[in-house]
Formats: sequence, structure tokens, C-alpha cells
Amino acid sequence: MGRERRKFDRIESLLSTKYIAKKSQITGYSLTKDLSEGGIGLPSDGKIPNGEEVNITIALRGDAQKTIPATAKVVWSRRNSEHWKSKYSAGLQFMYISPHDKQMLLDYVKGNQWEKGDFERKLEEDKVPILGKERES
Repeated sequence: MGRERRKFDRIESLLSTKYIAKKSQITGYSLTKDLSEGGIGLPSDGKIPNGEEVNITIALRGDAQKTIPATAKVVWSRRNSEHWKSKYSAGLQFMYISPHDKQMLLDYVKGNQWEKGDFERKLEEDKVPILGKERES
């Protein structure tokens, strides 16, 4: 396996996110896979090219009023295995996020550490509302 190059601790997370790739115009709504002070892992239906800038809006769980707008750059993108609902995943590195929003995100990361395996369990159990879509019942 490759050497880990992350600068920040990350957590597995399920946060509703809207994304718009600036050049390729790939857009959608997704749940984050993981999150850190430096960026997010994001499943997508289309392959967003490496290096492309993406406008994202992240909704923090527990408060629909807390959304974080940011601009990020795709640092990697790959096809998912067949058991994923989304065809692709991308690693996005934040390029711009306001200092206030960055602190709010950091506080969220520090307060929401999950145990190994929680991501899959929450994905199966939790009906998480997605930005732009109705909540499933």
C-alpha cells in the first residue's frame, strides 16, 4: 500500500454535501465518506478530473442551518467497487474555507470521532437527509 500523506486527522462521516465541478460541470448531492480539517472524501456519480476545482456545500449533522461553503481541489479520483451506490470517489483538498467555517468544521471533527466500523453501520441504519432531496422514510 502507498504511504499515507495526510496532514490532518480524518474521521469517517456521513454529511450531506452538494458539489459543482467548475470546469467539467459535474454536479450532484452526496454523503461524505470522510472528513478532516484539510478536505473530504466524496462519492460522486461522475469522475471529476484530478486538479479540478469544486464548489461544495457541507451540511453539519444535527443542525440543518449550519452549512459550510468551500472551494476544493480534486487530489485523486477513482472508480468504486460494485457494492457502492456511487460509481466514483474523489479526495478533495480545501483551497478556500472561511476561518469561521474552518473552526466550525474542526470543532465538528474533534467532537465526532467514530469507532472502526461505525461508518458502515450508520450508513445502513441512519436515514440521513441529503441536501436538495426529500428525506427517505
